Amino acid sequence: PAEGTPIDPEHLSAVAVASAISGVVLLSSRDELVRSLEPVGGLAAAAMSHALWPMRAALAARGDAGDRFAVVDESLGLFRHAVGERLGVGHSVRPLDVDEAARLIVGLDDVVVRDTMISWFDGDWGAATLSLFAELVPRAVPPFHIVPLTVLGWLSYLKGNGALAGIAVDRVLETGPGNGMLRILDDALRAALPPSTFQTSLRGLREILARP
Repeated sequence: PAEGTPIDPEHLSAVAVASAISGVVLLSSRDELVRSLEPVGGLAAAAMSHALWPMRAALAARGDAGDRFAVVDESLGLFRHAVGERLGVGHSVRPLDVDEAARLIVGLDDVVVRDTMISWFDGDWGAATLSLFAELVPRAVPPFHIVPLTVLGWLSYLKGNGALAGIAVDRVLETGPGNGMLRILDDALRAALPPSTFQTSLRGLREILARP
């Protein structure tokens, strides 16, 4: 970006150049990668917790009142907008405010929304979706962290970033057994299955979920 800091090309590898051009940020160590997924603390954590619990109650009440499909459509529309804002390279993106982040995080409680997000892994749209979840995960304070980390883990794995996927899995399993999709991802990583094992079926799922 225009506000970026120039670096000495003599200390920049060809891999780092290719990654920067493709929009991938190389971190200096695994510890830095782990820290990128740690939940926010202090006032930021308190603000997110204060927003997340009422948001979950409000969406649950709408679902109980028979409004579940409208909630799902609303959630998917909000995700499409947020991902669309993050498409492309070279422009700044307005960070989500507390209520916007809480609405997206709680929207993932519905399995249709969660599975749709996992299926958005292809191409630039997939990179923008992963970027959005990299922003959401630190703000998904426990116990809201499981599904955002599951989605981020799957997107990372499907895009070839097994290291980030493994860290996401570990973060969840540190606090409990996780969900079914998280355990499938854990098994896939342990068995060193290539992402292509799941990509075709997830593309098919994406087509089904996109039907009116």
